[in-house]
Amino acid sequence: MTEPPTDTSPAYLDSLRDRILAVEPPISERLCARACRAGDALVARLSSVIDAARPTGATAPVRVHREPTVTPEHDARGCDCDCRREALAVRAACALAELRSTSAVDVLVSAFARPDPSGQLRAIVEECLLAIGEAVLEPALRAHERASDPDARASLLDLMLELDVSDERLLRVLVDELGVEPWSAAGLLVEYDPRAAHRELERRRCSVPRTAGDAAVVAALEASLRGWAAWALEARSACRREVSPPGLASARPPAGRNAPCPCGAGRKYKKCCMR
Repeated sequence: MTEPPTDTSPAYLDSLRDRILAVEPPISERLCARACRAGDALVARLSSVIDAARPTGATAPVRVHREPTVTPEHDARGCDCDCRREALAVRAACALAELRSTSAVDVLVSAFARPDPSGQLRAIVEECLLAIGEAVLEPALRAHERASDPDARASLLDLMLELDVSDERLLRVLVDELGVEPWSAAGLLVEYDPRAAHRELERRRCSVPRTAGDAAVVAALEASLRGWAAWALEARSACRREVSPPGLASARPPAGRNAPCPCGAGRKYKKCCMR
């Protein structure tokens, strides 16, 4: 049985977008198939829903199609307009993650790099991007190169590291970051590739003439490598004894960069003691 031809009229695309936003994620297989056939035209409409949830005062995008008429269930219980827009943006992000097209991933990466005072939308977008996996690396690298805001660059770098992908381009980004934030970048580089961190340390030690920036990078890499080596030695000793020595549980990094920091500060590991 052949698929019916896709209607590309604005009215159909607006209706399809509203149907997607009207249901809790994930969308049905049938609806997802229709969304995939609609292609970039639907992606643009879902993207505008995410853009509408940007912070107050940001430049609003030019609208070329009808606004969503969907009202999330909790909006009927007294939710304000900002909350409604954010709820719709969350559903739009989840739908884009299910489409997984190149343009959909680009939209999600751009949304992740933008400021988000509440943090809710960024957290959802991050979950969507991590679920997509390795395909996120390329657009994230491009977004990191274009970004001028330090917070956006740091968030994109955290996202790429969380993908757990070995890539020479990401390694070069980490090395370049040593010249900007040597202490935080050194910890990230050691965690990502300890051998590459050691090679960079030797290169900086041998650089002539050595600048003040080189001295700061050398100190940061030495401290990070000492901390990593101490933990590795303690972990190996525990494995040989087949018992955990006192303090090992607190010395071992948490299972993920987004896990609660073991210091007890209540923040994520990547935003606390990892830096």
